[in-house]
Amino acid sequence: MKINRKASSKLKKDIQDSLATNGLKVSEIARLAKVDAGQTSRICRGQFTTLSYNVVEICKVLGVRVQYVALPIEQAAAYETLITQTALDVWDKTPEDAERIISLLRQLSAFRGERPQPLP
Repeated sequence: MKINRKASSKLKKDIQDSLATNGLKVSEIARLAKVDAGQTSRICRGQFTTLSYNVVEICKVLGVRVQYVALPIEQAAAYETLITQTALDVWDKTPEDAERIISLLRQLSAFRGERPQPLP
Protein backbone atom coordinates (compact mmCIF):
# COMPACT_ATOMS: atom_id res chain seq x y z
CA MET A 1 0.00 0.00 0.00
CA LYS A 2 1.36 3.41 -0.95
CA ILE A 3 1.77 5.94 1.85
CA ASN A 4 2.07 9.68 1.45
CA ARG A 5 5.41 11.46 1.76
CA LYS A 6 4.74 12.92 5.22
CA ALA A 7 3.62 9.56 6.62
CA SER A 8 6.54 7.80 4.98
CA SER A 9 9.04 10.25 6.49
CA LYS A 10 7.53 9.81 9.95
CA LEU A 11 7.59 6.03 9.71
CA LYS A 12 11.20 6.02 8.51
CA LYS A 13 12.19 8.31 11.39
CA ASP A 14 10.40 6.08 13.90
CA ILE A 15 12.22 3.03 12.52
CA GLN A 16 15.56 4.84 12.80
CA ASP A 17 14.78 5.97 16.36
CA SER A 18 13.88 2.42 17.37
CA LEU A 19 17.05 1.03 15.80
CA ALA A 20 19.11 3.55 17.75
CA THR A 21 17.57 2.59 21.07
CA ASN A 22 16.82 -1.15 20.93
CA GLY A 23 20.29 -2.51 20.14
CA LEU A 24 19.06 -5.24 17.76
CA LYS A 25 21.23 -6.15 14.81
CA VAL A 26 19.68 -6.27 11.34
CA SER A 27 20.22 -10.04 11.18
CA GLU A 28 18.29 -10.49 14.44
CA ILE A 29 15.46 -8.25 13.22
CA ALA A 30 15.33 -10.26 9.99
CA ARG A 31 15.15 -13.54 11.89
CA LEU A 32 12.43 -12.33 14.25
CA ALA A 33 10.39 -10.72 11.45
CA LYS A 34 10.95 -13.69 9.11
CA VAL A 35 12.06 -11.28 6.38
CA ASP A 36 15.08 -11.68 4.11
CA ALA A 37 18.15 -10.03 5.69
CA GLY A 38 18.88 -7.91 2.59
CA GLN A 39 15.34 -6.61 2.46
CA THR A 40 15.39 -6.01 6.22
CA SER A 41 18.57 -3.97 5.81
CA ARG A 42 17.00 -1.85 3.05
CA ILE A 43 13.84 -1.27 5.08
CA CYS A 44 15.87 -0.34 8.18
CA ARG A 45 17.75 2.20 6.05
CA GLY A 46 14.43 3.71 4.97
CA GLN A 47 14.60 2.41 1.42
CA PHE A 48 10.95 1.57 0.87
CA THR A 49 8.00 3.33 -0.77
CA THR A 50 5.08 1.13 0.19
CA LEU A 51 3.71 -0.15 3.46
CA SER A 52 4.29 -3.81 2.60
CA TYR A 53 3.81 -6.88 4.77
CA ASN A 54 7.58 -7.00 5.35
CA VAL A 55 7.71 -3.36 6.49
CA VAL A 56 4.88 -4.04 8.94
CA GLU A 57 6.57 -7.19 10.28
CA ILE A 58 9.84 -5.32 10.83
CA CYS A 59 7.94 -2.53 12.58
CA LYS A 60 6.35 -5.10 14.90
CA VAL A 61 9.78 -6.44 15.85
CA LEU A 62 11.04 -2.91 16.45
CA GLY A 63 7.96 -1.90 18.43
CA VAL A 64 7.06 0.80 15.91
CA ARG A 65 3.34 1.42 15.62
CA VAL A 66 2.16 1.59 12.05
CA GLN A 67 -0.57 4.18 12.12
CA TYR A 68 0.45 6.35 9.25
CA VAL A 69 -2.12 5.44 6.65
CA ALA A 70 -4.96 7.81 7.32
CA LEU A 71 -8.13 7.70 5.29
CA PRO A 72 -10.00 10.82 4.30
CA ILE A 73 -12.45 11.73 7.08
CA GLU A 74 -15.50 10.79 5.01
CA GLN A 75 -14.08 7.39 4.10
CA ALA A 76 -12.98 6.71 7.69
CA ALA A 77 -16.46 7.60 8.94
CA ALA A 78 -18.02 5.23 6.41
CA TYR A 79 -15.75 2.39 7.55
CA GLU A 80 -16.48 3.15 11.19
CA THR A 81 -20.20 2.92 10.51
CA LEU A 82 -19.76 -0.33 8.58
CA ILE A 83 -17.59 -1.91 11.30
CA THR A 84 -20.03 -0.87 14.03
CA GLN A 85 -23.03 -2.16 12.10
CA THR A 86 -21.30 -5.46 11.29
CA ALA A 87 -20.39 -6.02 14.94
CA LEU A 88 -23.96 -5.28 15.99
CA ASP A 89 -25.33 -7.59 13.29
CA VAL A 90 -23.39 -10.59 14.66
CA TRP A 91 -24.18 -9.86 18.33
CA ASP A 92 -27.05 -11.94 19.74
CA LYS A 93 -27.72 -9.24 22.38
CA THR A 94 -26.50 -11.30 25.35
CA PRO A 95 -23.74 -10.15 27.68
CA GLU A 96 -21.86 -13.40 27.05
CA ASP A 97 -21.86 -12.87 23.30
CA ALA A 98 -20.84 -9.23 23.74
CA GLU A 99 -17.84 -10.38 25.77
CA ARG A 100 -16.94 -12.96 23.09
CA ILE A 101 -17.04 -10.33 20.34
CA ILE A 102 -15.02 -7.89 22.45
CA SER A 103 -12.49 -10.65 23.19
CA LEU A 104 -12.18 -11.48 19.49
CA LEU A 105 -11.62 -7.84 18.56
CA ARG A 106 -9.03 -7.51 21.32
CA GLN A 107 -7.21 -10.56 20.01
CA LEU A 108 -7.01 -8.85 16.63
CA SER A 109 -5.65 -5.76 18.34
CA ALA A 110 -3.05 -7.82 20.23
CA PHE A 111 -2.12 -9.62 17.00
CA ARG A 112 -1.27 -6.21 15.51
CA GLY A 113 0.82 -5.42 18.60
CA GLU A 114 -1.57 -2.94 20.16
CA ARG A 115 -2.61 -2.82 23.79
CA PRO A 116 -6.30 -3.59 24.27
CA GLN A 117 -8.47 -1.11 26.13
CA PRO A 118 -9.91 -2.26 29.48
CA LEU A 119 -13.55 -3.28 29.67
CA PRO A 120 -15.95 -0.61 30.93
